[in-house]
Amino acid sequence: MRVYYDPGFRDETSWETEGETWDQKYGPKVFIPWQMAGNSRIEAVYAAMRRFEADLESKFITQDGCPITTTHMGNVRKIAKSIDRYGMGKPSQVQKIDAAVTAVLCHEAASDARAAGWVQEEPEYAYFG
Repeated sequence: MRVYYDPGFRDETSWETEGETWDQKYGPKVFIPWQMAGNSRIEAVYAAMRRFEADLESKFITQDGCPITTTHMGNVRKIAKSIDRYGMGKPSQVQKIDAAVTAVLCHEAASDARAAGWVQEEPEYAYFG
């Protein structure tokens, strides 16, 4: 229904071309660039992280036990961005947080889609015997 992705540019990796391709293939309201870095993004990233933390704490969302996500979540550190705001960071270059960033972005996209009127459909099941 909706996907947020960080287009990159903080290193050699950029997802801008892929994002434009996805936009053409799936429509302009499906794959949406959502920058995670930069001074102008501090408030948005902080709000997304707070929503994610609150929804985990209240059990509105849960983690499926993926060992990669578990490791990456354990690596995340809150990095001060202002007096009362923080962002996501890693304690060292070898400790990855990509799956944690992805989890926050996916949750934000799903939350925004629901707020825009997306209704989750009941899952369809196929039975084989």
